Amino acid sequence: MNSGTPLTWTSVATRFGTFFVVATDKVVVEIILPGSSVRPSSAAVMVESPSVGHPLAEGVALIRKWEDGEDVRITARFKPQGTPFQQEVWKALAKVPRGTVVTYGELAQMIGRPGAARAVGRAMATNPIPLLIPCHRVIAAGGRVGGYGGSEGLKRKLLSAEGVEVR
Repeated sequence: MNSGTPLTWTSVATRFGTFFVVATDKVVVEIILPGSSVRPSSAAVMVESPSVGHPLAEGVALIRKWEDGEDVRITARFKPQGTPFQQEVWKALAKVPRGTVVTYGELAQMIGRPGAARAVGRAMATNPIPLLIPCHRVIAAGGRVGGYGGSEGLKRKLLSAEGVEVR
């Protein structure tokens, strides 16, 4: 995350479980999925009701919009940290619309690297703002659900909420 930059966090209770949003005073840097063993850093300060205009409030609002069925897009207030390759993969994935899935191989082709399905999978595993960069929309070849940071069950629930059923 952002070394030396003060972090804050808040929780968002949804029908899928509790998400955690972590931010600096300028950008959201992480969203932690329900069911994950990861928790916000002990150095981060908890904010129960983020003020309007704070990145935490924007993160909460986008999670709520997604839960309400909207196809959300991240804004400049979201700065996932990653390698140039990861950034390229996440940027392409952010264009995959709600209710649509792609395979790891198809996503690799979308970025012009048809042999990089495994590397795409690693980029999905390190996605710091899941749901908003919708890594749950990436499935394994043959239509299998594939892995997911929260759990395979959570991935199925998120996809089902978007009208997608997978094996």
